[in-house]
Amino acid sequence: MVETPFGDSTVGQVLLDFYGMDLIVHRWDLATSQGADHRLSDDELAEVDAAVDGYGAAAYGPGIFKDPVQVPEDADRQARVLGRTGRAA
Repeated sequence: MVETPFGDSTVGQVLLDFYGMDLIVHRWDLATSQGADHRLSDDELAEVDAAVDGYGAAAYGPGIFKDPVQVPEDADRQARVLGRTGRAA
């Protein structure tokens, strides 16, 4: 077991839960910055959404996410999920 800001976990679970989600979000960042395809799959969106839920208020601590971005009510799922990570999709 390892101690994390989100509670005790295993190294493998930290790799899946945090770093896996982090790679998905940063893939979107990089693709968007280069004008490349930046659509995330439903599974990827579900993973990011679940991670933000699991982190709670700690998700917005130093070095993690910026404050959530407001999105229009009719925004698609990707915009809503990424908005939770402080990104304007």
